[in-house]
Amino acid sequence: MNGNTTNEFEDYGNVSKLGRCVLSRKLSRKSRMWFSPKNAHAFLSRCLYMFLVDGTTKAYGVILESTVQSLQAQYALVGPIFSLQLGVGFLVAPFGNLLDDVLPRRVIAILGGILVTAGFIGRAFTLGTSLWYLLLFMIISGFGFGLVNFVTILGLIDSFKEEFPSAYTSSSFSSYIGVAVLPPLLGYMVTAYGEQVGVLALGILPSLLILSGCFTSSGELSSRTMEVVPLAKTEDDEMTGETENLVEGSMDCGYIPGNSLDYWLTLFSNHRAYTCSVLIGFIACSEYISWSIFLVPYGENLGLNSTDAVYLSTSGGVAGIIGKAFSLVLFRWESTVIPAGLIMPTILLGVAYGISLFSADYTVLILVAFLSGFSVSVTSCVCFALVPKIVCPSHFKGAISVGYFLGGVATVWGGIPTGIIMDVTGHYRPAFALMALLSFVASIIAVFWYLLIEESDT
Repeated sequence: MNGNTTNEFEDYGNVSKLGRCVLSRKLSRKSRMWFSPKNAHAFLSRCLYMFLVDGTTKAYGVILESTVQSLQAQYALVGPIFSLQLGVGFLVAPFGNLLDDVLPRRVIAILGGILVTAGFIGRAFTLGTSLWYLLLFMIISGFGFGLVNFVTILGLIDSFKEEFPSAYTSSSFSSYIGVAVLPPLLGYMVTAYGEQVGVLALGILPSLLILSGCFTSSGELSSRTMEVVPLAKTEDDEMTGETENLVEGSMDCGYIPGNSLDYWLTLFSNHRAYTCSVLIGFIACSEYISWSIFLVPYGENLGLNSTDAVYLSTSGGVAGIIGKAFSLVLFRWESTVIPAGLIMPTILLGVAYGISLFSADYTVLILVAFLSGFSVSVTSCVCFALVPKIVCPSHFKGAISVGYFLGGVATVWGGIPTGIIMDVTGHYRPAFALMALLSFVASIIAVFWYLLIEESDT
C-alpha cells in the first residue's frame, strides 16, 4: 500500500512538473510572439491605422460648423459627408480582398497610405470652396483607409494566430487615444494658423502609413490562403487538458474560387456561427450609430444644456474603453466568451434602451449611455475577434471583407430607420423602442450561437 501511495505522489509530482514545463513553454512562446520584429510591426501598424481613422473622423467636428457656413450647406448634408471616411473605408473591403489576390500586400499598404495623404492634402487646399470637392477627397481618404485596414488586419492574424483576439482588442485602444489627441490638436492648429494649415498639418500624419507600408511583409501570392487557428487540440492542450471550442464544427470547405457564387453561399451555409456573428455585429453597429447621432439632441430636447448633453456621449466613450479591457480579459477564458461577451451585453443593451423609454432623468440617461457604450464595445470586439476561429482557411479573407462591408452598410444605414420614425412620430422614444427590440433579437441570435456550441460538444 505504501509503495502504491508513493507512486501516486510521484505521479502527481510528475504531472505538476509537466504542467509547469508546459506553462513555461507557453509563456515563452507568447513572449516571443509579441516582441518579434515582424509581429511588433504588424501590431504597431494596426495601432497607427486605428489612431488615425477614428481620431481624424472625430476631429472633423472641429471644422464642421465653419465648413457648413462657408459652403452655405446644411448640417444634415455636411455631417454624413464627414462620416464617409469611415463608411467608405469599410465598404471597400471586398475590393481590398480582390487586390490581395493580385498585388503584394506591401504595395496595397503603400497605395492606401498615398490615397489617405492625398485626400487630406486635397481637402486642405479646397476647403470651403465646393461641396463636391469635399465629397471627392473624403471618398479618396476613406478608400485609402479601407485598403490599409484590410492589409493590417490580415497582417495581425498572420502574425499572432491564436493570440489574434488579444492583439486585435489591444490595438483598438489606440483609437481612443486618437479621439482624445487629434481633435484638440486640430483645434489648436486652426486657432493658431487657420483651417487650411490645420487640416494640412493633420494630413501629414497619415503619411506615416506610407512609411509603415514600406515595411509590410508582402508574402507570396500563391500562399495567400490564411492559416486559421486550428480547432483541434494542440500538443500542449493534450498535456494540460485545456480545450477551446467556440464553434459548431467549423469545416474546411476545401478550395473554392473566391469569385464564385458557391464561395459566398458556403461561407454562410457551412459556418453558421459566422452568420450569427455578422448579424449580431450588424445590429450592434446600426444601433450604436443611431444612438450616437440622436443622443445629444435628445438630451437637449429634454431641456439639458449643451455641456450636460455632451457628457452623455462622454459617458459612452469611457464605457467603451472599459468594454475593450473587459473583452481583453474575457479572451483568456474562452468558454465564457459567448455568454459574457455576447448574450449578456445584448440583453443589457435592450434593457438600457428600454429604460430610456420610461425615464428622462439625467442620471438614468448617463447610465443608459454607459451601458450602451460598454455593450456595443464588447459585442463588436467579440464578433470580429472570433472570426479566425469560426471560419475555415478557404473562407477567411472573404469573411473579413463581408464583415467590414456590412459594418460600412450599418454605418451609412444606421440612422435612417430611427430618423424616419422620428420624422413620422415627432418623438425620440419610439426610435429607442426599435433599438431595444433589435437588441433583444441580437440576444436571441447569441443564444442560438451558444446552443450550436453545446450541440457540438455532445
